[in-house]
Amino acid sequence: EAPAALLGSGSDTTYVNAVLADFDAGNNDKKLEIIMTQKWIQSFGNGCDNYTDYRRTGYPVMFDPNSNGGQHPGGSMGTDPWVPTQASRGYPLSMPYDAAEITLNTSSPAQKVITTSRVFWDID
Repeated sequence: EAPAALLGSGSDTTYVNAVLADFDAGNNDKKLEIIMTQKWIQSFGNGCDNYTDYRRTGYPVMFDPNSNGGQHPGGSMGTDPWVPTQASRGYPLSMPYDAAEITLNTSSPAQKVITTSRVFWDID
């Protein structure tokens, strides 16, 4: 199977025009979602920026393995249109402390539980 053609194929223009049409038709929340989704795609591989953008804006909308009873639409694989998924842990709310910092600093706090320890702007 040949790889998908991108530049010069017309597919890129079709994609850009569809995104721009959605943007023009959207309200402010939808526009932010589209901008952050496109930024996430562009920044693929830069996990720290993507993580902080998601934590800051809530976009792009990510698949939640706890939704749909743990089923993810998978369609193209096999006869079952749903692929079972399982969340092995919660979404990280903060980054852990560096192990060397904790070891070398006798006044350091205990290591965080990253799925429950919130950053300062997230504390109620």
